[in-house]
Amino acid sequence: MYITYVLLLCFCVKINGKLWPLVDNNEIKIDDRSYSNFSNKFLHVYITEKTNTYPKFFQNLVLIHVTIDRLADLLKPLKQKPQSYIIFENNLEQLNDTLREIIASDLIKGNTKYYIMTTSKENIQIYGELLWNYRLPQSDIVLLDSNKMTVFGMVIKECGDVIEVRNISTIKNFLEYPIYQSLDIKDVLKGCPLYIVWSIMPPMVLDVQGSRPGIYIELMKVFEAISGRKLVYRPYNQIYTEEISRSYYFGTLLDDLANEYADIFVGPIDLYTIAMFDITPVLWSNNVLFLIPRKITNIWDSLIPELVVIQFFLGLGVLFGVSLFFYYLVRLTNDGRLYTSLSKVYLMLFGTIIGMPSLQRSPKTYLARIFLGSFLMQSFIVSTYVQGSIVGSLSGSVYGPPIENAKELLNSNIPIRVLSAMQLLFNIAKDKYDVELAERVTVLDNITYIGDVGNLAIISRDFATTVETGLIWIISGFIITRPNILKSFSVFPVLNLQQCLAMPKNVYYTRQFQRWFQRILEMGIMSKYMKLYEFYYALKHYVDTEKRVYQLALNQIMPVFILLFRSFAGASVIFVFEHMAFRFHRHLKPMLYDFKDKLPKKLK
Repeated sequence: MYITYVLLLCFCVKINGKLWPLVDNNEIKIDDRSYSNFSNKFLHVYITEKTNTYPKFFQNLVLIHVTIDRLADLLKPLKQKPQSYIIFENNLEQLNDTLREIIASDLIKGNTKYYIMTTSKENIQIYGELLWNYRLPQSDIVLLDSNKMTVFGMVIKECGDVIEVRNISTIKNFLEYPIYQSLDIKDVLKGCPLYIVWSIMPPMVLDVQGSRPGIYIELMKVFEAISGRKLVYRPYNQIYTEEISRSYYFGTLLDDLANEYADIFVGPIDLYTIAMFDITPVLWSNNVLFLIPRKITNIWDSLIPELVVIQFFLGLGVLFGVSLFFYYLVRLTNDGRLYTSLSKVYLMLFGTIIGMPSLQRSPKTYLARIFLGSFLMQSFIVSTYVQGSIVGSLSGSVYGPPIENAKELLNSNIPIRVLSAMQLLFNIAKDKYDVELAERVTVLDNITYIGDVGNLAIISRDFATTVETGLIWIISGFIITRPNILKSFSVFPVLNLQQCLAMPKNVYYTRQFQRWFQRILEMGIMSKYMKLYEFYYALKHYVDTEKRVYQLALNQIMPVFILLFRSFAGASVIFVFEHMAFRFHRHLKPMLYDFKDKLPKKLK
């Protein structure tokens, strides 16, 4: 906000050099008068150790006066941070302590401005360097003289290595303070390095040096062009991933950002971390998903009823009854001489049904043929049904029904193994099912990256786990890189996260960086790379979702071999019977007749 208009809205507490405390209901009391609900959005704080050293330049303004030891108590009840701090100080050491105290107490925000009032002209350059050491480039230094105020501003050169203090203007009182635009860091730091630390998070962050570095890294290339900065990626540090995955801890990352080792962190950051970091606008909506192996169906279990009921009952029972009826039917026709035994009829019908050649000839009379044709038509219908059932069982999904919620997961008795960071989610959950899940969760201590847990679950298929990260279009970041597991695993969301990038808290460049990222989102660049990576992985791992089997095991294809072996065995049995009948009629029966003829008449 422009200070010319802002100062008109400020409030102050100073009556006769006394400090007045704030009461609990955010009221400031002045001579028994109460000012409630003041607009602390435009609050300016005047800091000095001497209550009687208000310069005459403020004689027409109302300011809040406070000493540094009372600053935290004064500002704590306020709903918003002050917009500026006006610090009157000639002692360089005391000024350094004051700035350090304010910044360390988190009483500032990104666009907070500092006005350093001094009567010491010799310290102007040192004051400017001190302000830059605390990364406060939008602050001004005001030199107080007997009848005028000289305003100095900082000029940043050589990517911050050199700081110059330049005279901006001279005014007679604070109401004439010049209006300036906010610092344009693009012009000031154009071409300067911007240091990035990162953590693996497929498909968002893969390999910053690879041909497909990840969606976030592609996005940072666009940011590099917009900001005019040169991106420098720090070497990969596994500790970021380990701390976040194991305990959702950001200690090392916070230290590296505070020590200016990096300016931006690209990795698993969400809105829950807004108290620790300044964050970019939400880049994508991300789900933590349960990944649960679906039970592999034993196809043989579904085929046994069909094979037993149809093959044995119809094949043996019905076929035998029809054979018996046909045997007596042909006794009424001239075909009786062709089928002198029930076994001949049975073998003829069985061979005709399965299309096997038989030694028994087809009937010649009209009545027998009509009956046989009607029976074969019914057999064809039954055979079609049996074959269709077998083909349907073999060509359908080999996996059981999906598990779609926490209640079904609990009823399935599938073990649940997650990283320790994910275990925290269940421990703090209040939902009834989440509490029960927390009791069954076990921690995987030897794994640090959440994607590795998903890979292990896919290989072993003996436990359920959680995987990150959901795309806006339903499919998750983990699953988008493995599109062929959606048929063999169940997934349902556990927690929704709003993913961002992280920057240090309350630094001068966050506002402008946030505007640039917002512009990137509005241009649709994020959506573009999302779709490109989604299509890339879909083509790379292409599987026909309706006609392919996703996991092939011996127990899945065994029913096919069993059917084949049973067919061979049945054909072999029929062959043996045929051969035995042939041998009986060819050799044994004449021998029996000869033996009968040689018997005495009394034994015949």
